[in-house]
Amino acid sequence: MFELPQKNIEAQYFSFSQDLAGYHISKIKLAISANQYFRHIRDRKPTAESVIKYSWDDKTFYSLEPHGLIQFKRGIHADYVYVDDPFQDPENQLNPTIIKKINEIFKSNILDMPNEPDGELHCAGCLDPDTDILLANGNFKKLKEITIKDKLIGYDFKQQKFVPQSVVACIDNGRQKTKRLRTGGKRDLQNIIATTNHPFFTREGWKEISELKVGDYIAVPAKIETVKENAKPSATIKEAEMLGYITAEGSVGERGGFSFCNQDPVLINRMKTLCDSLGYAYVFRKNDENREVDMGIKLGKGHSRHDIKERLGLLHQTARVKTIPDSIFNSSHDAIAAFLKGLYDGDGVCPNDDRNGTGIAISSEKLAWGVHYLQLQLGLRSTMSVAHKIGFTGKPVSMFGAGLQRSQQVRHFLKLTNAFAHRFSADRIRQLKKNRGDLIPLLVNEYTFASKECGWHGANNVATRETLRKSKHFEYLTENNLEWIQITAIEDTDVRPTLNLTTELKNFVANGFLTHNTPQTDEDFYFDKLQFLSNFFHTPSYKVCLWCLHLFFHANLLFLKHSRQHIRKQLELFSNALGD
Repeated sequence: MFELPQKNIEAQYFSFSQDLAGYHISKIKLAISANQYFRHIRDRKPTAESVIKYSWDDKTFYSLEPHGLIQFKRGIHADYVYVDDPFQDPENQLNPTIIKKINEIFKSNILDMPNEPDGELHCAGCLDPDTDILLANGNFKKLKEITIKDKLIGYDFKQQKFVPQSVVACIDNGRQKTKRLRTGGKRDLQNIIATTNHPFFTREGWKEISELKVGDYIAVPAKIETVKENAKPSATIKEAEMLGYITAEGSVGERGGFSFCNQDPVLINRMKTLCDSLGYAYVFRKNDENREVDMGIKLGKGHSRHDIKERLGLLHQTARVKTIPDSIFNSSHDAIAAFLKGLYDGDGVCPNDDRNGTGIAISSEKLAWGVHYLQLQLGLRSTMSVAHKIGFTGKPVSMFGAGLQRSQQVRHFLKLTNAFAHRFSADRIRQLKKNRGDLIPLLVNEYTFASKECGWHGANNVATRETLRKSKHFEYLTENNLEWIQITAIEDTDVRPTLNLTTELKNFVANGFLTHNTPQTDEDFYFDKLQFLSNFFHTPSYKVCLWCLHLFFHANLLFLKHSRQHIRKQLELFSNALGD
């Protein structure tokens, strides 16, 4: 039944403390005891909860022992070494001295532990320090600026949505060789630089860059849930709309006043109405045709002007460094929609008969990414792009875009924000040409089942979310906050400084990607390779079995490394069962 190894397999499991490592091993052992695939295995440490020693024939053994990084016996060597939660002390907050000590132990001891020549070390991957990390309020900052006081967005696999979480530790992993992962052409902004062992989420679980290839699909957020901080200011719906117009077509003076410049009389009148309702004074300058085009707005005097400016987050900025005011990220969804209305009315591209899509094109990359993350709060995922052109002065300029391409999303956006209302009627919204929705990659057995259950016969083992919603058995794929984008290139870069984080949910959003930095645990398991089959057989043991497949098979852990042939046969049997 099993292809047995010819020698003992030894593995060592390291966490911050030995107790924590033992806790992880006990959960692995519990899952194995409930797994029908291992009913013939013999446990040679039945009373030891945190130590594994298994055998099928009492000739060769598979062992896994726990260790703490701070205190362990030097000189250990093993076939496999796993480092999980190296900076997570359940009882105390780590100080810089302890973090530095762990880093030194890792470099001087852990790296040399795997047996030569085939030993393996599995541990955290790292990212470029300039990677953008998504914060819990929907804003973002550079990885090198993150501290343990920050709250981030992470994916909760049990709730199937992106939620706020805490930072446990910030890790400096020194200079390492890196690769760039791209998911579009050269114009696409969504790419990331990471070490080859940094994991990204796929339909088959977490995979390191070294395991990924062009054409694979990886996960990105489709919608995020943020936390609003009561201690920080927010904007009302009318203030948010006005800030949208100012961000698109205005400028903020050093003394606190600001202006709005536009020749569309509908937008000029809307700004008048907003200022009147908010109690802001304004004056106009006219062009040669005696038309009002430039609107100067006064917030008040003295402390009043300063308080309003500070509360709204108004900053004196040039076009290339414009950002979304902080108050918008802390505002309600209705206020965010109002801000986007003002921004798109001023700087957006309106759909027309030849183009279903909409979006903005601006000279500030940070503003474009801010729009992307604001739209994620509303359940809208934009495509990020950059174009290099020659500006009015004859010098090259870069224009950064955040676009909505699918007609379903454009309809939803227009209804939420009422953007382009003076140019785009409700009837026109209904007339938008329908295009295919987002694609979900399918595993082989899922594809076979989808063709029978949903009548889907597409190419490349992908199906639209709309198609899969025809069957309730695919709800685990369609009713979550993940979307999937295809890798178009994996490029060698250079040796550079690298940083990483440890977080509550063991994952975070970096440059728009769902990314992870620790070895796989049971909390990570979400997409059953055959989850839709469990809806038919109603046998919970199958899910436990697949949990172990993911946990061990992916990480090359212990004995499953030597029973792949059997597992393939079982998967074939399940596949054949579909045809019966």
